[in-house]
Amino acid sequence: MSEKPEERRNSKPPKATLFDELRALSLVFSPAEIVTILTKNAGITTMHGTEIGTLEPGKLADIVLLDASPLENIRNTQQIWRVIKGGRLFDPASLRVGRPA
Repeated sequence: MSEKPEERRNSKPPKATLFDELRALSLVFSPAEIVTILTKNAGITTMHGTEIGTLEPGKLADIVLLDASPLENIRNTQQIWRVIKGGRLFDPASLRVGRPA
């Protein structure tokens, strides 16, 4: 019996899917352009560019602090050190659904 399309689509964990998308983007764009696509352009595309997408006074933001620069290698976006969410600092492991903090 073959898989249904939604089963195939959901068979990879989100981190692996993100890595696949970053790898594809890196064939065409520089790391700096990819960071812009994932932040500023995402806010604009979702029609919320005045509220999210860049770090500016008055905008909503959850901030991801990385261990390494994504401008050197876009895969460094997966080297998450801490997350600032709702003004509080978190270890990223404590934010993972279904995993103990």
